[in-house]
Amino acid sequence: IILKPVKKRPKKGNKARRKLHIMSLYKGVFWAVEDKLICKKIKCAANGNVLDESTVLTAKNGKNDNHKKVWNTLCRVDTNGKLYNYYPRGRVEICHEKALVFLNPLLCIQEFESKVIHEFGLTDENGIKCVVFKADGSKHYQSHFDV
Repeated sequence: IILKPVKKRPKKGNKARRKLHIMSLYKGVFWAVEDKLICKKIKCAANGNVLDESTVLTAKNGKNDNHKKVWNTLCRVDTNGKLYNYYPRGRVEICHEKALVFLNPLLCIQEFESKVIHEFGLTDENGIKCVVFKADGSKHYQSHFDV
């Protein structure tokens, strides 16, 4: 488990200008496909509640998406014609102002973690007080690249 403190951004310019740079908060699933981060993001509040009532979540628990179901909806250009479990993958869960990121251990490097934080808006401005990265070596997150 790697705990990442959420850093506050320095204030620059007026309030209106700062608001343009604040990204929304998301939870969802992702894959590391070569040098890209492919994700299905779900806009949510800092307590994890989905903000768009029309959103249909595909995971059994109804709180997030299912990797296999999402992968099958993606364009072949993004998937390179591979199965959903070919590339290393992970998921972002949000609960009680905390982001919990479950991911394949191969993805536990600073550069990739920074991409996830940025892409999912896991910042203090979005109400996130703590980001926890959990390397999950279970079969659930295994990929073709695991030995």
